[in-house]
Amino acid sequence: MMGQTTAPTRWRSLSRVWQVLGLIFAIFVVEQDIEYTLRTAHLHPGSGVLGVTFTAAPKFAPGYLKLSAVAPNSPMAKAGAQVGDHIRFDRPADWQRPLRKDETLGLTLDHAGVQRHLVVTTATGDKVFSADDRAFTLGLGLSNILPALVGGFIIWRSGGRGAALLLGLSLVGFAKASPGPEPWLSTPETYPPLMGLCVVALIVTGGFFLAFPLRFYEETVGPLKRWVWPSLLATMALASLANIPASVHYLLTAQALPVLGDGFFGVTVGAFAAMAGSLAAMILGWRRARPEAQKRYALLLIAFGMIVAIQGVLGLFAYVDPTLVGPKSLFAWVTIAVQGVIAPGLFAYAILRNKVFDLSFALNRTLVFGVVSAILLVAFGLSEWALDKLVHIESRETNALLDGGLALGVFLAFHHVHRFVEQVVERLFFRHWHEKEAALKSFARQSPAFEKREALVRAFVVELQAFGDGAEAALYLRGAAGDYELTEGEIARAPRTIEADDPVLVLMRTDRGPAEVAATRSTLPATLALPTIHGRDLKGFVLLGPKPGGLEYRPDEKTALAAVTAQVGMDMDVLRMEQLEQSLASLRAADRRLEDARLAGIGGS
Repeated sequence: MMGQTTAPTRWRSLSRVWQVLGLIFAIFVVEQDIEYTLRTAHLHPGSGVLGVTFTAAPKFAPGYLKLSAVAPNSPMAKAGAQVGDHIRFDRPADWQRPLRKDETLGLTLDHAGVQRHLVVTTATGDKVFSADDRAFTLGLGLSNILPALVGGFIIWRSGGRGAALLLGLSLVGFAKASPGPEPWLSTPETYPPLMGLCVVALIVTGGFFLAFPLRFYEETVGPLKRWVWPSLLATMALASLANIPASVHYLLTAQALPVLGDGFFGVTVGAFAAMAGSLAAMILGWRRARPEAQKRYALLLIAFGMIVAIQGVLGLFAYVDPTLVGPKSLFAWVTIAVQGVIAPGLFAYAILRNKVFDLSFALNRTLVFGVVSAILLVAFGLSEWALDKLVHIESRETNALLDGGLALGVFLAFHHVHRFVEQVVERLFFRHWHEKEAALKSFARQSPAFEKREALVRAFVVELQAFGDGAEAALYLRGAAGDYELTEGEIARAPRTIEADDPVLVLMRTDRGPAEVAATRSTLPATLALPTIHGRDLKGFVLLGPKPGGLEYRPDEKTALAAVTAQVGMDMDVLRMEQLEQSLASLRAADRRLEDARLAGIGGS
């Protein structure tokens, strides 16, 4: 395809580095989102709080914060703080830094113009705040964790390939819930540099959101204008120079810089502009894509559109009135559902079911057992929780027996749950793969029933093209001169005669199995070569071109193709031998007739 030869050279050389960095970042984001969820739900065992909420108050004095709420019996309440007071931390970054349990902080408290210095020790959140909003907080955290997991999986399976890697990086960066590091990494020494890295990642993520549809456009439609990529990089560089220093300075000091302000307006505008640009690029690509690619484009377009729309409205609501995105807001719950479940689900469905990217050749069993394990764990946890709530048992022995019986019941239900989930997964995600494999195996069973070698060859090439979703296929057989002649099918720009010592043929003789053409120095315009070997002799081989859309042949597909190629090769040999025997019998019959005619001539004379 055109897009496969127009990828920027710089991207290709750095893609593996980005993949490794992306996996590290994905692990970091998932861990941080889990910590964020536990901390904001006041379930984090190592998190500490002062028991106040505050906002920056630049008009009062530089670095001061205004207290908007003070929890009863909290450390700050015990220190005499009241709503409306102003505080300034000795370490300015402590105003944003997630605090640790039993951490001691120095601060200045201003009450009605009277200032005094305090040393306050943090308490655990569960002793200060109620759990009224815990369900919302857990849901919000989960809505960030799921996109991060989906993005991390895409990065892991992308192989460093352009569009897939960029999509994974975009989802992971989008899923970072908090602007800075969480308690595990949130010490006074580590917080400032890590905060800077997190802000940089946020801005770079905006670039990934725009770069993904551009790269996907190249892979499915064709090359872009030469100025597109340099313009994107230049725009991101300018945005970073303007916004990163201002954002980091504000987060660490609660003070805005002259002209640049707190930087978040620029960051927000840049992020929304990148998302809107990515959506426009997706729409353009969808309109220009070939009909067979438009369905794949449509699913990504819907998922991307959901994220862009929900984030745009969320940012607007948060700017106008923060209560519009609080626990009592219907829109906030819609946001959780869309960004945490629906959009990641669409991305996963597009990849697994419609093969937008060919990432998951062995996902079947992994997904089945992962889902089953999750179901069992959740079922056991919920059952035990419900039992504790509904049945009050004072006897420890009785409670242990019930828990044991419950565990046994869940264990016995495992096979039934497994069978049900496996059927659902197979039907939903892998039906097309199994149908193609079944058709190929059916052809392999029918192959010995062919009576004419030419008919078998024609049918075999047609079956290969169907299995490859329309990929080009060509069959070569050894000729009288020892080289290999094109017998059936065609691959664009492939020669009709291939020398016996072409590198890919040498590799097939050595490994006695399928060969990736790109893994050799062969110049053949094909992706995969499949041999028919009898004894030590390479009788022939099949060349397969790339699949439409640039998808690669999975290992299980290569195995199936190699098996049917070997089967058809043996059947062709059998038919060739039968044809030779028939020819030999015809020659012998003709020879007998000639001999009879000669003898009759001699007798008549």
